[in-house]
Amino acid sequence: MQRNFAKYITILEDKIEEVQTDTRKTNFEMKNLPKKNNETEEDLMDIVLSLSNKIYCKIKKSDIRDMYRIRSLVISEQKENDV
Repeated sequence: MQRNFAKYITILEDKIEEVQTDTRKTNFEMKNLPKKNNETEEDLMDIVLSLSNKIYCKIKKSDIRDMYRIRSLVISEQKENDV
């Protein structure tokens, strides 16, 4: 019985790893992108679509599932030092 559980756990771990790998394949990161005041997701979308046209790699709005900014490490460190 425990042997079956161990085998099942191994199978599930393999599936999780496969899903995580597939997810990372669809991500991309842009750095040093100036932030606008009151920036919206639509603003970011426009930037990405414009950039894709400029590098001849057409991306459609429907190709993008999610988009967001992450906090910059440098900015985070500066804020901590200011306190």
